[in-house]
Amino acid sequence: MAFANRILKVDSNFGSIILVPCALGGTMITDWSSFNSTLRQRLVQRTNEAVRFGGKLRAILWYQGESETRHIHDATYTFPRESKRFLSYLYKELNDPDDVPFIQVALASGPGEKEILEKVRAAQFAMEEVITVDAMGLPLGLAGLHLTTPAQVRLGNMMADAFLESRNTRFRSKSFRIENENNQMKR
Repeated sequence: MAFANRILKVDSNFGSIILVPCALGGTMITDWSSFNSTLRQRLVQRTNEAVRFGGKLRAILWYQGESETRHIHDATYTFPRESKRFLSYLYKELNDPDDVPFIQVALASGPGEKEILEKVRAAQFAMEEVITVDAMGLPLGLAGLHLTTPAQVRLGNMMADAFLESRNTRFRSKSFRIENENNQMKR
């Protein structure tokens, strides 16, 4: 909601915003990237349903990767390879919308060791043609694993700012990253 509210605050003429939730906690990127992935198919189906009833796909918001921080092999090899595969399948299944930015969150935490978390984050920042919003440094809850509610609101605002900035550039030809500390764009 913070994402939608921020956009409407900045651009009151934007129109209605429909959020299509497809999240499923505890999943790995391979759950989304396999050829016949039920999760990705459901994501595409829900998106197409929203479009069928008059919506327009404007952005894809993605927060995934904590499960890959448990094992170094997943973080180093599986996550980077399968993230690219997921994006490739997803955009093809959505009929290759060049003007739709993929906005992902670079993780702030994970259940594994810090060095494994850094491998996943490095893979996220290395992805081409995506917008990466950095959640590192945002406050974590008591277990140190998930963002606090105020941090989630801040992250939603950061993702909205990234989306609004992406409207000023042809998305698939450029990528940039939003830093948490100063919230300034770096290209």
